[in-house]
Amino acid sequence: ISNSDYITSTPDIVMEFVDQLKNDVESQLAIYEKQSVPYYILIDLKASNVELYKLNNAVLTNQRVDQNTTYQFCKLGYDLSIDFVKMFNH
Repeated sequence: ISNSDYITSTPDIVMEFVDQLKNDVESQLAIYEKQSVPYYILIDLKASNVELYKLNNAVLTNQRVDQNTTYQFCKLGYDLSIDFVKMFNH
């Protein structure tokens, strides 16, 4: 296995689809804060629930979005938005 088989730079967004929102979110946040990941998103499709965290001053903070939201990501160097309405109404 070569180094090209692995991610070698910090991703702009980490998104996890889960069956149930995790109880160990704090440990995940600590990992992504240490890596300076700008956005961390947990999505529970069964419960139509989303938790979106944005890195502010080296701390990932909850942005309080819901399934009726389109979220525009800022300062990534490119335009990106996620329409949670469409995601949850599939």
